[in-house]
Amino acid sequence: MAANVDNPYVSSLQLILVYFLIGAISTIFLLIRCLTTVSLGIKSSQNLFVQLMDSLFRAPMSFYDSTPMGRILSRVSIVNNFFPCNEM
Repeated sequence: MAANVDNPYVSSLQLILVYFLIGAISTIFLLIRCLTTVSLGIKSSQNLFVQLMDSLFRAPMSFYDSTPMGRILSRVSIVNNFFPCNEM
């Protein structure tokens, strides 16, 4: 492209159009990448929270006898604040 700047057969409008298309395509790919990252983050946080709740519900009573309730609630709230899955 840079070699064709002085070429009389290539107009400035064609060069601007090419640069605009490159910018538009890169913007579309950036948007797709951001949406994919957010979607995968939400899915992973939901899976982590579901696994946490399953493990807490299936824990034996001896676990609850030996572990203070505050420690369990603190751990669940830390995970819930770190991975917010209540958004969707």
